[in-house]
Amino acid sequence: MKKRDALLLLIIILLIGAFILLILGQNFFAPKEEIIVPEDQETITDPLAEEELEGGIEEEAKEEPQEVEPILALQRRLENKARFFIERYNTFSSDNEEENLYSVLAQASSKFALQIENLIRESSARENKDFYSLQTKVLSIERIDFIEGERATFKAQVQETEEKGGIVGNSYKEVELIFVYEDGEWKVDSLSIGS
Repeated sequence: MKKRDALLLLIIILLIGAFILLILGQNFFAPKEEIIVPEDQETITDPLAEEELEGGIEEEAKEEPQEVEPILALQRRLENKARFFIERYNTFSSDNEEENLYSVLAQASSKFALQIENLIRESSARENKDFYSLQTKVLSIERIDFIEGERATFKAQVQETEEKGGIVGNSYKEVELIFVYEDGEWKVDSLSIGS
């Protein structure tokens, strides 16, 4: 009886192994498409072009990606960077030890980095007896001003969810973020949160 149980266990293990290989093999052996986009440019393709919907598009036009102006690609990257910075900078809790501020220091201009470092010192000196958290989510963002190689200004509408002493509340605010071009990089120079 023991030989029979061992043989049955071996067959079950082999079947499970074959099943796992089958599942993993589908993803592993599937051909992968590699897309290379230059760092200073962004390309987009329109999957449902009007001609395609009408049924008459030429093959060579279908394969060529549509290039986006480098300046527009830069503005989009800055918009994404602004969204990330706002959410990360203004999302924290009493037990994260200012991790959010440390994580954005490298993206701040030298002037704004000093302000963030002062804020870190002030926050770490405070004692929090009760749990406190603030979570920020960017609802919308728009570019207000852009001067290539100099500065860019964004305004965002954010939702803040604040928890203090077990009570949770939401508020909506406007944030203005200004980038400056410093040492060959776009850095956040100021962030102001209105009510």
